[in-house]
Amino acid sequence: MTDIIPSRSMIQTEAVAARAAVSESLLTIVGAESNFTNTYQNNSKSWWLNGVYKGVQLLGIDGIFVFPFNAEAVGVTMSNLISGDSGTTAMDIVKIAAPGASAVSIFSTTPKIDSSSTDNTWLVKDLIDTNNINPIGTTLPVFSSTTFAKGEAIRTDLVSSMIGAQTVGLTLYFRVINP
Repeated sequence: MTDIIPSRSMIQTEAVAARAAVSESLLTIVGAESNFTNTYQNNSKSWWLNGVYKGVQLLGIDGIFVFPFNAEAVGVTMSNLISGDSGTTAMDIVKIAAPGASAVSIFSTTPKIDSSSTDNTWLVKDLIDTNNINPIGTTLPVFSSTTFAKGEAIRTDLVSSMIGAQTVGLTLYFRVINP
């Protein structure tokens, strides 16, 4: 079977009026809307270092996030307000299976922004439609893990930083999945 193409559609009053025939057209709209919601509805968790930031291996920026439900990653964004004079800012998201367990990266390649980037730069890794944004001076991440079990946690680590850069953020987008 083939999925109905996801579409955000409004149902018109005439389609559900008294004595109106329920047709394949109405069910197609309902199916398209349901598929749209299942595909694109998501939650997000952001981590920020505001102002001038520096350092290597800063673990647990802005705390940890515990998943209250099973989830899957659908994308990630990274942004930097003021580009640095030299170097590369790399951030990592690590998964922790249980309290006290070792942290393991969800990336085989971490997202990065380097000093050749312009001010107000961002990257987008889209796992749904693969409509990625990858301007000069950025490296898109490669995911090695995209699923999270209820009760698992994630945190963000600053792996490296540009010299003189300001305000960096990383956002993970995810959606609920069946247990």
